[in-house]
Amino acid sequence: MPATVPAEISKVLASDIVPSDLLANEKNTFGQLHFLYKKDLGLLALPFLVN
Repeated sequence: MPATVPAEISKVLASDIVPSDLLANEKNTFGQLHFLYKKDLGLLALPFLVN
């Protein structure tokens, strides 16, 4: 997802380690992006992530 997620974030998403310094809303967003990244859904579900 290089057009939507910066490279340094993609590296973190590729690992299965959730950063410990995230706020609650950031953890939620991370979880959603991690799911999309692992399932290789890409931009297909991006509109559903907008709160």
